[in-house]
Amino acid sequence: MKRIEVVAAVIRRGDRIFATQRGYGPYKDWWEFPGGKIEPGETPRAALAREIREELDADIRIDRFLQTVEWDYPEFHLTMHCFWCSLEADAMHLNEHEAARWLGADELSEVRWLPADEGLLPLIAAELRYGPIDFVLPWVDGGDPVLSAKRAKYASGDALTNEEVGGSTRYASVGEIRWCVASILRFAPFTRKVFIVTDGQDPDLGGMLREHFPERVDDVVVVDHRVIFRGREAFLPTFNSNSIDTLIWNIPELSERFVYTNDDVMLMRPVQVEDFFRGDEPVCYAERLSAAFVRQLRTLSPKHVGYKVSMLRALEMMGGGDHIVRLGHAPCAMYKSWFQRWSEERPDMVENNLRDKFRTVAQFEVQEAFYVDMERRGRLCLLSDREHAFVFKRRPVARYVEKKIRVFRADKTRKFVCFNALNLCTADEIALVTAWLDERIFPATRK
Repeated sequence: MKRIEVVAAVIRRGDRIFATQRGYGPYKDWWEFPGGKIEPGETPRAALAREIREELDADIRIDRFLQTVEWDYPEFHLTMHCFWCSLEADAMHLNEHEAARWLGADELSEVRWLPADEGLLPLIAAELRYGPIDFVLPWVDGGDPVLSAKRAKYASGDALTNEEVGGSTRYASVGEIRWCVASILRFAPFTRKVFIVTDGQDPDLGGMLREHFPERVDDVVVVDHRVIFRGREAFLPTFNSNSIDTLIWNIPELSERFVYTNDDVMLMRPVQVEDFFRGDEPVCYAERLSAAFVRQLRTLSPKHVGYKVSMLRALEMMGGGDHIVRLGHAPCAMYKSWFQRWSEERPDMVENNLRDKFRTVAQFEVQEAFYVDMERRGRLCLLSDREHAFVFKRRPVARYVEKKIRVFRADKTRKFVCFNALNLCTADEIALVTAWLDERIFPATRK
């Protein structure tokens, strides 16, 4: 089948986008986004700027990549690279189209779109309604000898042997960051930026991005701890996830709505914005768990630095309650403005989480504090993590990993997978997981 490669501009002005009505050919009078064919030797961005000048007598600013659409028309296969754009000046003139409209999110269905263009509408409507959405993930390469030496320098007591505090498994990595970032770019195309927060380390994702997501290379940004701790550098270095999470909202240019996740969590199926935000409610994948029960656990093991106890501590610092929102192994939807306001109103809580370089029983999960407050305000969409997330935990059971993969393939509803301590698996198990993730996240390029 003949193949045609084109570019399209989704030109935005405020909360509306620009649509044009085709004036020729078999799809005459149908609506589309302006653009056209890529000429030999042209980059997609250069082609788009040229096409818009030819079609609309206008200069545009290409703000960021949106999505590549693959569509089979009867006579040819279309590859359409689409970009969010804005006008350098308001004046435009229709040189090829017979009409044009500025459409809001609720007006997109009022016109008859070309089939390839129509597939973009859910992404566009979500952006117009919710604004840009970024993903944020802390990351550490525990195998880095420089980091290991730094950790040993500041550790005391059993910090380096306690896996809940600073043990090797807590910082171990077998390349999960590569699948995590790739899964976000593939299955959450609405994502504006992926911010990786780390301590002077390089996840080395350039080759993977250039090969599989060439238009998204600049959308994956590494942020050093010194950036989010600006003004609080005295607390560095830190090896404490609670401390890092307390200030992770401090990333420059972070979107108001953002999704926090960990590098051992992968998206395994397409997701929509509404999987994370519904109206003014963040979506929380969790289960309610009795606070009295967690207090009993804490009484039995008062020195245990577990995540349930950290969540209980958050509940108590937020005024108490009869249950915690036991966060599951899934991404967490957040509001940047909430953390900004909370940091100003509760400096005692911020100080509580920053002062220790390793996790302690006195600290709390900031995500839990956020969801506790959202639930009290009646603004939390709580969904079961058991129904949406799938967890791999190392088990001394024959063919455990193989069986878990088979179960996931049969279950078409769960969107997230968490690999808990993949580094503890055997070489054969890691090879099996690697092949499976590569198959899911890096599909063969269409010829």
